[in-house]
Amino acid sequence: MFTDGPAGERWPHIYLTGGLYADGVERFQKHFPDRVRVLVFEELIARPREHMSELLGFLGVDPGYAEHVDFPIRNAFRRPRRSPSTGL
Repeated sequence: MFTDGPAGERWPHIYLTGGLYADGVERFQKHFPDRVRVLVFEELIARPREHMSELLGFLGVDPGYAEHVDFPIRNAFRRPRRSPSTGL
C-alpha cells in the first residue's frame, strides 16, 4: 500500500504510519494505566535534568540522582544534516 508523501510522491504506507505512536500508547495505557510515561523529545532535550528527575521519580528511584548525571550535547546542529545521496 502506498500513500502520498509531502511533495506528492508515493511512499510505502509504513514510512508514514511508523511514527504515529498514539494508538500504541493508548493500548499500553489501557492495560497499564499508571505505568506508562510519555516524553516529548523536544522537551526532553530542552530540559534533560528536569525530565530525568521526573522520570526517576516516576520509576520509584531517587530523583536527586539526576543532579549527578551529565547530559553532554552530542550533535550541536540546529537542523539535521542533509544526505548527499538524496538531498534530504
